[in-house]
Amino acid sequence: MKKQIATWILAAVGCSLVLGGCGLQRAAVSSAQPIRIFMEQREEAPISSDMAVVRELEKRCNVSIELEVYSKTEAPQKFKSYLASQDGPDIFIYNLDQIHANYTAFVPLTPYIGEKTPNLKKYLVDDSETNKELAMLDGQIYAMPMIASERVSQVYFARSDWMKKLGLSAPQTLDDFYGMLVAMRDGDPNGNGENDEIPFVTRYRKNGLMQFLEPFGIEEEFFVENEKIVYGAADPRMKDALDFIRRLYQQQLIDPEYIAADAKSWQSKVTENKAGVLFDWVSRIDFYNTQMPEAEFRAFLPPSADGNPKTHYQMPTVRGSGAAAVNKNSKQIQKIIRLYDYIYSDEGTRLLNFGLEDEHYKMENGQPKYTDKVLNNMSAAPQIALWQNGIAMDWPLLQDKGYEQQLLSPVAQQARELYNPIILPSFPRLKFTKEESQELAQLLGDIRIYKDEMIDRFIIGTNSLEEFETYRQRLQELGIERVLEIYNEAYARYKR
Repeated sequence: MKKQIATWILAAVGCSLVLGGCGLQRAAVSSAQPIRIFMEQREEAPISSDMAVVRELEKRCNVSIELEVYSKTEAPQKFKSYLASQDGPDIFIYNLDQIHANYTAFVPLTPYIGEKTPNLKKYLVDDSETNKELAMLDGQIYAMPMIASERVSQVYFARSDWMKKLGLSAPQTLDDFYGMLVAMRDGDPNGNGENDEIPFVTRYRKNGLMQFLEPFGIEEEFFVENEKIVYGAADPRMKDALDFIRRLYQQQLIDPEYIAADAKSWQSKVTENKAGVLFDWVSRIDFYNTQMPEAEFRAFLPPSADGNPKTHYQMPTVRGSGAAAVNKNSKQIQKIIRLYDYIYSDEGTRLLNFGLEDEHYKMENGQPKYTDKVLNNMSAAPQIALWQNGIAMDWPLLQDKGYEQQLLSPVAQQARELYNPIILPSFPRLKFTKEESQELAQLLGDIRIYKDEMIDRFIIGTNSLEEFETYRQRLQELGIERVLEIYNEAYARYKR
């Protein structure tokens, strides 16, 4: 297995906890045992020994850091093998749900968090909502997460220049949305005289169509309704939702190749002037407006059954990606706790969100503003330029709202403002006993394989929707009622 190891050992500038540092004294070049950190590689900006933020963290906190970086395909298996061997790095930066599912492999952090770690205490213990998301059934915290400053992440956006040409206004209901897609299919808005428009495209395959379930009052998997957890894919309303999506597919209103879509094919359909509507990250509005100067992409609210849209399709405040857990076999827990208390401090937050002063940002009117090295980098887009330096990465930090606001155009910022009032609470991060987790893993594996396959088959017409009740019955046989029983017991514990 290929592994990239980047090691930094640099001089330290000690500073006291009162001043926001790591509580260590000034030292020469560290010869202490490095803190080994497991991470997943980011394809867009490979993690390397040149990342300025990690070098600066070492300098400020008098530690040496050794990153073990694995590709997205390698990381899951390596994570499992490390846990099975009871060996491995000191820190695992990984998916929060995976950490919680394997929490007995990690150090309970709560005993180490107190008056000497004021930043960890403030954000992970004293904040009741965050603590509720993190605390396991034993009351202990096992992970240090990324805490987001913005929840709006994915939005609907469309070629507003096409809409103007076709005399369309932003859709409010499902019927309006359907009518807009038909007009884009039939009205030749790209003006090439060919019937080649693809009204709606996605890069997420089946998952990129599941936001269409919301107007029917359901989600694909688990959601809360009337203080009870429901499984959308087994709900009777799923039939009507699938009937709608199937109609879009049959009438070529969504990409006929959605089932094999990837980022490259999706992007080419947009830049080839064929795609009209997308549901994707807010930043993609700016990406395509820049890539296609002749186009004008603008966000619109989700279509709804009654013209009163609400959405769950946004980020939770406690992010699922980039959480850090400490290996229970690590001998460096005190050093790690001091490091992360600094990361959650004001100084650490500025470093991880903005980088190094004068190099990556300058202070203007009391606020950090990115320099041209970030905003006008000739070799990389601003977000990539940040990642290349370890800034605003998917790892534990307090996300500063100012970081992304500087990267988004007024048009993209307006999209956020449009969606903020309609966001519903995130699905709670439930905690399960060891026995429950084992039972869920066994049941949900087969349920999800079957469910995913059948949703695609219903959409493309391989199976008739007359078979929907047979499909629901099969979900019952696979154990969905037992899954819901476990989830509702966990939800009752969560509410207490």
